[in-house]
Amino acid sequence: MLLRLDATAINVAQSSDVHARHIFINGMELGRRSLPYDRDLTVLHRLGLISQFTYNAHVIADKSMPYVDAVPTTFGVMLFAVAHNKIDSWRSFNSDSYESAIGIQPLTFFANTLENLCNVSGMRFKADEASQEAPSK
Repeated sequence: MLLRLDATAINVAQSSDVHARHIFINGMELGRRSLPYDRDLTVLHRLGLISQFTYNAHVIADKSMPYVDAVPTTFGVMLFAVAHNKIDSWRSFNSDSYESAIGIQPLTFFANTLENLCNVSGMRFKADEASQEAPSK
């Protein structure tokens, strides 16, 4: 689901296709699930399941939204398919359903860009134009 956000075809066996995708996840949601994403992202990267990651905060005025930006790997996609007993159809990852068999709820706030993550999370992406203008004298 995360790799299919923009509805363009993706060949999960081609690293250039997979590495071109960014997955943005709301850090507050990960925190509410007690997931220590700073540690977990380091492990996922070290094991080759993601090729790069960033965790940061998007700040507008007095509001802050922590977020994660991760780039998957072909190996990560393949291992995800293995974990769901779908190794024989892993190349169909793009069109297959990967729902949890053990009741883990899917993420609510994720997107393919930071701007889209802000939109689905209810956070402004840019400051209002009026608030950026210098006060008149």
